Amino acid sequence: NKDTSKLTIAASNNFALFSLNTDGTIESQPYSGYITENPKLIAVNNGYNKNIKGALFITYTPDSSSFYMSGVCSTGSAFWREGQVWKVDVATRTAQKWFALTSNYNTNPGTGSNFAYTALHGTAVDDSHHVFLCNRVSNQVMVLDSNANVIKTISVLYPDAVEYDKSTGALYVATRFGMQSAAGNVKLLKFNNWRTDIKPAYTVKLCDVFMSILSRDRVYILIRGTGASKRIWVAFKDIGAQIFKESGDTLELVKDFYQSGKKQRFLGFQRMTADPVTENLYIASGDNEIFKLTDWNTMGFAKCSLDVVPPAKFMAVGFGVDDRQIVAPDVTIDARNRYLYAPMHPNYSAAYRFTLDGQYHKFAPINSSGSSKVSGLLITNESDGCLYRDRGLVPSPDGGIVSVYGWGSAVNDYQNVHLQYHYINPVTGDSIKIDIDSLGGRTGGVRMDLKGNVYAGARLGPAWTAPDSVPPGYAGDDGYRVNIGKIYKYTPTGTFEPGKLFNNTSRLAPAKVYNVGYGRLPVDANGFNPRFGVDYYGRIYYPNSLTQTVAVMDNEGNQLLSFGAYGNLDAWLSAQTNPSTTSIVPLSWPNSVDATEDYIYVADYVNSGVVRMKKEYVLDNLSGSSFGHVVAEGNKVRSIQSRILSVYPNPFRMKNVIQLNSGKEGPGTVKVYDLRGRVLAVLADGLITSGLHTFEWDGRKQAAGIYFVKVQINGNSYQKRIVKY
Repeated sequence: NKDTSKLTIAASNNFALFSLNTDGTIESQPYSGYITENPKLIAVNNGYNKNIKGALFITYTPDSSSFYMSGVCSTGSAFWREGQVWKVDVATRTAQKWFALTSNYNTNPGTGSNFAYTALHGTAVDDSHHVFLCNRVSNQVMVLDSNANVIKTISVLYPDAVEYDKSTGALYVATRFGMQSAAGNVKLLKFNNWRTDIKPAYTVKLCDVFMSILSRDRVYILIRGTGASKRIWVAFKDIGAQIFKESGDTLELVKDFYQSGKKQRFLGFQRMTADPVTENLYIASGDNEIFKLTDWNTMGFAKCSLDVVPPAKFMAVGFGVDDRQIVAPDVTIDARNRYLYAPMHPNYSAAYRFTLDGQYHKFAPINSSGSSKVSGLLITNESDGCLYRDRGLVPSPDGGIVSVYGWGSAVNDYQNVHLQYHYINPVTGDSIKIDIDSLGGRTGGVRMDLKGNVYAGARLGPAWTAPDSVPPGYAGDDGYRVNIGKIYKYTPTGTFEPGKLFNNTSRLAPAKVYNVGYGRLPVDANGFNPRFGVDYYGRIYYPNSLTQTVAVMDNEGNQLLSFGAYGNLDAWLSAQTNPSTTSIVPLSWPNSVDATEDYIYVADYVNSGVVRMKKEYVLDNLSGSSFGHVVAEGNKVRSIQSRILSVYPNPFRMKNVIQLNSGKEGPGTVKVYDLRGRVLAVLADGLITSGLHTFEWDGRKQAAGIYFVKVQINGNSYQKRIVKY
């Protein structure tokens, strides 16, 4: 926006304009029409080939009275056909054709070999009204005068964006190469004098990328400052935002906005699952990489990598940084049996099993042949790298997998998503695939409880029907009505015997529908595939990214609590430095939620971070109880306690395992109590050596209810609540 006090955003589906102030406030009338009003740049209809295509490029004229617009097109409109540049009057937003290629082009960005590219891309302008235009068809940067006459061309391979430095007259061109599911790169070129130079003064490769690109993707370049203070800003989704300064004939990185932890690039917080035993998090970026967070002190994310270099068939082109990396778009775990599951390359068409614990993961074979494949065909969307390709999977207690993927045999059957049960017989290798229910295209997330009940996030029913309940301010909001779904519960038809959890021959109806605002769910192929959590008590933790909230309900659907309000990183900083100023949890796009005994975890996609909420139970604070709030090692509470003492499974039915990780040797006791404080079992009493100790408590003789395991060692106390059902 030329008004530096405002930021204007163009909606992706119709380029309606939304403005907000740069101080974070929003005016009472934030909508200000469309980017063009006469004629409007809107989709001709909802047909796939008639939508608005391409990435939007805007460049203002020197007097700011008009702007040049390129990169976009509407394949169903002659006026907005591809291969043109339009000049738009700022006051009236009247668009006129300003320049057009002589031939009609129809690369149909969004499909085929020219995915995400139109014929003409970025523009720039100098004070003499020369317009610089990226022509991807001819691999040129074209120079046009104020009358749209071509006066010069500069050969540049794959030009994407261009910026003119008014202080020096230099021309900067970003090039971008790469087709969907193929390796590509992003480079920055500098031409000192566009009038005479035929070769760039320097070429700097900014990144190699395994392209998972959308039709609106583009590189951004900004030049700010002059002389020694001059800075070059470059942004692209696979490299984040970076600031450079020139150093001779190359660039020197000044700041990288996506560096964190061990300076790894972690760009997506799409799908997340929490380990209730270790409090470790496993996160899928949505771009073929899965990570884990195992140290809450350093907060460093580590790639989930194998102990050996996998066979070539499991390796994807473009992932050469870590040859042992598990290349997968989704991840889930079996905390009880200590396995990790992921739909691994090739083509992510089946789920594989790996060991969970340790720095590196190993293939975990299911039979003597050494195969770690645990599912039949998982139908995915299109090809590698699609952010919306996977919809979720979860291991079942009988050794199978339940997934939310396409159905049939078509690889890109992403709009015909089904809830499926998979089992591979470890002896015969026979694959079982049972259709539980059809969920359509608006789906995301699947979980299972201890009884084998399956929970799926979906939007069943007509696309344009309103949800049963709409929060204040969202009545009549088509975006809310279309995108928000519900959670459905399905009861297994079989037993816990291997391969017998589901045996139905016809589709099942949901046993229960939780009429809550869940999502944002994908619309056909678009969206972010949210994830929800179900704990061992049957409580359900789910996000609503449109209201920026997370809610918790019991298994009957009664809401227990809700938290969250819109907030960015500035709001988090304010809350941390002065906690008394806010009682809310700042969230921007809560996309994935999970919970353990002690914590609720929220993956915030837009804020690129994970929020960890510590649970406080009424029972922890009962006055006069032997089991009040325990403080371990000074003021460090559950974050330390959960690492020293863990119980699994919890809740349990027969027996459970208690693990104590003692930091140093000393006298101590490990005892199990009931709610009255009576000792039910003494598991250790005496000298406890340093290291990991494992105890088993047989609670079969005890009634269902709440119990406690309490550890006292070296003057410190630790306790865990145990639930028997």
